[in-house]
Amino acid sequence: MRIPENVAEIIASFFVRDFQSMPDTMWTSETEIANVVTMYDVDGSVSAYSCELETAGDETGYVVISAYPDSENVILEFSDTAAPFLAPFGDM
Repeated sequence: MRIPENVAEIIASFFVRDFQSMPDTMWTSETEIANVVTMYDVDGSVSAYSCELETAGDETGYVVISAYPDSENVILEFSDTAAPFLAPFGDM
């Protein structure tokens, strides 16, 4: 069983809301998910979701959510300033 995209968006939203209280973060109450990119493993199975974020129309990072609910860390990586590195398939 895997976490579906809509649940990954909810997890990312809660993470962003919690992170807003940290000093020097770019995320505010206006931060929202602008796009979700599904990520796949080498076998073509869904492995994670990259939730790309915007704040007042500006790109403000991303949160990658694991598709595996039993993962030790559901949040695989995040940044409130950088864009995710998503290489086109075949460029690896």
